[in-house]
Amino acid sequence: MDSNYLSRYGCKSELRPNSHTKEEIEHEQKV
Repeated sequence: MDSNYLSRYGCKSELRPNSHTKEEIEHEQKV
């Protein structure tokens, strides 16, 4: 993943399941 992914979702991926984070990433990519 890009550095933006780590800075924006890096901490969240540790606290929340990857499936939830993946949905947010897909939304970011579409926008």
